[in-house]
Amino acid sequence: MICKPEPTLLFTKRTDNLRLHASQISFPGGAREPDDHNLIETALRESYEEINILPNQVQILGKMQPIKSHSGYLVTPIVGLLSTKVSYYKNPAEVAAIFEVPLKHALTLTHHHSIMINNADHKKRLFFYRYNQYLIWGLTATILNKLALQLV
Repeated sequence: MICKPEPTLLFTKRTDNLRLHASQISFPGGAREPDDHNLIETALRESYEEINILPNQVQILGKMQPIKSHSGYLVTPIVGLLSTKVSYYKNPAEVAAIFEVPLKHALTLTHHHSIMINNADHKKRLFFYRYNQYLIWGLTATILNKLALQLV
């Protein structure tokens, strides 16, 4: 989250040449590496690698409950606060675009949509959320929906 008079959430659009989740919208972050001491360190390292935000520029607010993705990954969202003075820029090898969504818009549950999909022998809910030209779906939209339910 960026601490502006009208707070925003920071998203990235992944490049289309990545092996996994190419061209998808995501929050900054990624997979834990052996040298990471904990998940907060992972989130801070990945944010630095993707959009050049230094770890000491993030005030960690907490962790959300782990969420299992449709592809089987267990993801623990880390919530952090950035000041308006923080500058960021994309790593072109990983990030095609960086954009912000007003927090109020993102947390308005009527903007969140879902469909049920059949996956093997059980059904799963797939969330999606649109902001301007961006379609946020899957795990990122699920995280956004869970955040909205916790904060509203």
